[in-house]
Amino acid sequence: MDSLIQGQAAAMDSSTALPIFDVQRVAMEFSIAGDFVAAQVANNVLVLALQSGRILRVDLDQPSDVDGE
Repeated sequence: MDSLIQGQAAAMDSSTALPIFDVQRVAMEFSIAGDFVAAQVANNVLVLALQSGRILRVDLDQPSDVDGE
C-alpha cells in the first residue's frame, strides 16, 4: 500500500507536471462594435458575449473564421 501512495506522490510532483493550458497571442481580424461582458475559451475556440446580446464564436486556429458577425 505504501508503494501506491509513493507512486501517486511522484505523479503529482510539480517539477514534472505539464501545464494545464498555454496562453498565446492571437491577432483578431475583426473589430468588436461593443463592450463584451463574458468570454470563454475551450478547445481553441473563443466565445464572446457582447453587451448588445450578440455572441461571437472565434476559431483561434483561424481567427478570421468568426461565427455570429
